[in-house]
Amino acid sequence: NYIGKIIDSFDGVQFGDSGLVNDDIFALIPLENAGYTKNDSEITKDISYIISKQDSTGSWGSVDLTAAGIEALFNFRSISGVSSSIDKAYGYIISSQSSDGGFGNSDSTSWAIQALSLNSSAYGSNIDRAIKYLTNKQQGDGGLNDISNPIDSRIWSTSYAVPAAMKLSWNDILNNFDKPVVSSSLNSSNSASLSSEEFVEPVKIIEQADQINPEVVLPKISLDLPQKVIKKKIVVSKITVNKPVEPASSTDIKTEVPIKNNLIASAGNTTTTNFSMKEISQTIINFMFNTLHYIGSSFSLFLSLINVF
Repeated sequence: NYIGKIIDSFDGVQFGDSGLVNDDIFALIPLENAGYTKNDSEITKDISYIISKQDSTGSWGSVDLTAAGIEALFNFRSISGVSSSIDKAYGYIISSQSSDGGFGNSDSTSWAIQALSLNSSAYGSNIDRAIKYLTNKQQGDGGLNDISNPIDSRIWSTSYAVPAAMKLSWNDILNNFDKPVVSSSLNSSNSASLSSEEFVEPVKIIEQADQINPEVVLPKISLDLPQKVIKKKIVVSKITVNKPVEPASSTDIKTEVPIKNNLIASAGNTTTTNFSMKEISQTIINFMFNTLHYIGSSFSLFLSLINVF
């Protein structure tokens, strides 16, 4: 809550250190962009304090601070004494511009350009000369001032030059906000111990679109959640093997097949048994039929297990 810290530093006359004026100038710039106006006592009293610290030349000690003073006071010209103070400050700045267009150094030149840009119609030529001065100070790496200077110093100088080259004052750059709302929730037991300037940050309430405009249809948010796995029942068709029809005109062919007669004789004994071709064919067909039936049953069991798991 930076605005709160600034307000808390107000002593009834000025902000911060009573021996300084720069803190009052730099307090005034953000306060006027945070909703504080000439109707606030902190503003009017601080302005009176700032004007009282301006010397007869129109300066507040330097070109930099004088330019900042113009920016701080510019939007309060309707307050008595402010316009004449600004005119004196402009007179000091113009008198400080050198023949090369600068105001002593690049930093002061940038601040002077920002203040002069608030009245560019009157000081257009001064602004153009000052911007040319900044251009001549720019090095090949884009930064201002000699590359032998400390990097921090060059960064500051270059940062000042950017809004100046764009002819933008702090009044143009800063956003405007509503004044923070004074807290109304303090009870009688502790309100007396708190400053009347204490406040809470404004809270922006984001309303739902359908509450603001009933015709607005809010899109539904759908999430692709994992779906329950549905096991598909597999129907296995029965495997039918047609037993071949025995030829009507089959011829009986006698053959002798030596076999190991383990069921009758002892090990190593061999005998011969007579089989007809019809009997052999029938045996092979039965074996094939039983084998296919077994394979079909096994396949059905396999598919059933897949269905279960």
